[in-house]
Amino acid sequence: MPNLNGGLGSARALISLVCITALLCTVAHIDTAYAISSSGGEVGGNEGGSGTDPTNPGGGSGGVGGGGTTGQVCQPRGCSDEVVPDNILRNCMASSMTCYGQNLATTSAAVATCNTCKSGYERVTRTIKLNGECTNTVSYTDCKYPGAPDDCDGTCDDCTSTPWQTYNTVYQYRTVATCNTDLCECTKDRHTQCAPNYWGTPNVSLTSGCTRCAPDTARCMAGSTSITACYLPNGTVGSDSSGSWVIEGGNCFY
Repeated sequence: MPNLNGGLGSARALISLVCITALLCTVAHIDTAYAISSSGGEVGGNEGGSGTDPTNPGGGSGGVGGGGTTGQVCQPRGCSDEVVPDNILRNCMASSMTCYGQNLATTSAAVATCNTCKSGYERVTRTIKLNGECTNTVSYTDCKYPGAPDDCDGTCDDCTSTPWQTYNTVYQYRTVATCNTDLCECTKDRHTQCAPNYWGTPNVSLTSGCTRCAPDTARCMAGSTSITACYLPNGTVGSDSSGSWVIEGGNCFY
C-alpha cells in the first residue's frame, strides 16, 4: 500500500498556506475598503460617521461619496441684475459686484466692491466670509473717513442712550449717546432737568435749581424752566380768605 503520510502532510501544508493567504487578502481587502469608507464619510459631510467609530465603521450615509455637504471653495463669476450683495458699502459713489458659486448654474454668494468713493472719503480693503455653501473668505474695497479705523463699519459699541430717571423727586437726568458713524466713535452727554411739578434749571450735581409749583395742587410738565409753566388743573377746588372756589373752563396758568 502506498505511503500517504508524506503526501498528506504536503497537502495539509499547501491547504494551510492557501487559507492563510486568503485570510491575509481578505483582511487587506477589508482594511482598504474601511479606509475608503472613512475618507468618503469625512468628505461626504456630518451625517455619516467619521469612519473611526466602531459602532458606525462605514461612515453611515456619509460613506463613499455619500452624506451631506461641508462646503467648498467657490469661484468668482459674473452676476445677474437680481442678485443682492451680502455686504453693505458705505460712502461709495460707484461700485461693481462679483458672484461666487460651486458651479456656473448656481450663486451661493455675492460681494460688492467700491470703485469710486464719495468726495472726502478714501478706499480701504476689507474681508468677508462668503455665505451659503462657500468656505472661502474674499477681499473687497469699501470707503472710510480719513483717520477712522480700518474696521470702522459705521457703528459704535456701547453707544445707547438711557431714559429719564428721577432723583430725589425733584430732579431728572439721562445719558444721550451719539455715534459718529464716520469715525465709529461714541459721545455721551449727561442731560438734566426738573421733574414734573418743578420748574427751573438744575445744577450739574442735582442739588439745587428746581422750585415746586405753588400751591401743592399746581402742576407743570417735566423740563419746565419758568414759573409760567405752572397751572391749576381744570376742576381744582380750593379756598382762600374770600371763600371757596373751583377752576372751570380749562387749566389756569400762573
